[in-house]
Amino acid sequence: MPSPVKSPTALVYALTSDVSNCLVTCLYLRSLQLPWYMPLPVKSPTALADVLLRGYAGWNSRRAVQILDQVFPKDAAVQPSLVIVYFGGNDSMRPHPDGLGPRVPLPEYIENMRKIALHLKSLSAKTRIIIISPPPDNEQQIRETLGAYLNGSRTNEDCRIYSDACLKLCRELDVKAIDLWTAMQQRDDWLTACFTDGIHLSSEGSKEQDRS
Repeated sequence: MPSPVKSPTALVYALTSDVSNCLVTCLYLRSLQLPWYMPLPVKSPTALADVLLRGYAGWNSRRAVQILDQVFPKDAAVQPSLVIVYFGGNDSMRPHPDGLGPRVPLPEYIENMRKIALHLKSLSAKTRIIIISPPPDNEQQIRETLGAYLNGSRTNEDCRIYSDACLKLCRELDVKAIDLWTAMQQRDDWLTACFTDGIHLSSEGSKEQDRS
C-alpha cells in the first residue's frame, strides 16, 4: 500500500523569463530536502513543498510586472514561503531595429525589479525572496549557434551592467541576491561548459547556479 501524501509545508515559486532556466529552484530545493529538479507542481509522499514554476519564454521584467497581481494575489489564502526571481537577460538585449523584442531600458528594468520585490515582500512576513542576477553570455557561441537571429543583440558587458544594477537594488531593499554573473565566470571552462547556445544554461551551468 503506498504511503499517504503528506501536506506540503511550503509553497515555492520560481518567476523567471524562461522555463528552461527554472532549474534555478535547485538553489533552495536541496535545503528543503527536495530533489534537484522536479516538474510542477511537486507532490510526493516525501515532498516538503509544492514547487510552482512560472517561466515565460522570451519575457522580461516589464511583462512580469503586468502579471504580478494575477500570479501573486495579496488576498490569497496561502502565500508562498519562497519566491525566486530571475530576470535581466532578456531585458539587457540590444534594441531590435523594428522596435520589437524584449529589450527593457536599464532605468525601467531597475524600477520593474523594485516593483516585483516590494510586491512580494508585501505578501507575507514569512515570504522569503531571492533575486538572481542575469548570468553571463558566451558571445562567440551565440554567433555560432543563433547567428543572424541574435548576432550582436546580446553582450556579456550588457549582462554585467544589468547584473550590477540588480545587485545594487537588492542591497537597497535588503533582499537576498545571487550574483550569478560573477559566480559562473569563476569556473575556468565556463565559456565551453555552461551553455547550450551561449544564452541558455546546460546541465553544468545549472549546477553552477546550485553552487552559487
